[in-house]
Amino acid sequence: MPSYSCKRAPPVVGTTVARTASMDRLPRSWDRRPDRVGPGKAPGRPRSRRRTPPSACSPGYTLVELLVALVMVAILARLAIPAYDGVRRVSYNQVALSDLVSARAAIQGQTATLPARGTVVVVGPGRLSFATHVRVSRDVRLTVARNNPSAAGEPQYTITARHTRGTATYTVTQTGRITATGAKL
Repeated sequence: MPSYSCKRAPPVVGTTVARTASMDRLPRSWDRRPDRVGPGKAPGRPRSRRRTPPSACSPGYTLVELLVALVMVAILARLAIPAYDGVRRVSYNQVALSDLVSARAAIQGQTATLPARGTVVVVGPGRLSFATHVRVSRDVRLTVARNNPSAAGEPQYTITARHTRGTATYTVTQTGRITATGAKL
């Protein structure tokens, strides 16, 4: 509630407000009337203490009130910013994991279209060259490495995904098992 710094309050004499020239402009509701005599009430005391009329005061906040509000905002910001950064990091990791799962699903059915050997690296936004329906999100580095074929002749591959602002690196092999370093699954 703003405090009022009053320049001039009307003087109280006895039980009523002494009339001044400036009070003739005030509405009648600003007058103080004497209390009625009754049990527990002293005669001649005003019923309530009213503030001086707003026309005689200038509303505003004191410097101390403003400094207290500023300190409270600073404390809340100090608590909220680290929590927000943690939530952002987790969301970046989830984007990388999502891209990894999409690439794994696309590659499992298309192992014949994988490059013969070597590594394909895509830094998002982009698409895989051999599976164009797989979209790589912005700032995600997706690596598909084809290894030597197994004894049964199946192609071996490893897919790795990491967001540039995230903390986790996710890896999946042709078995479908996802492992994470730097975060929990």
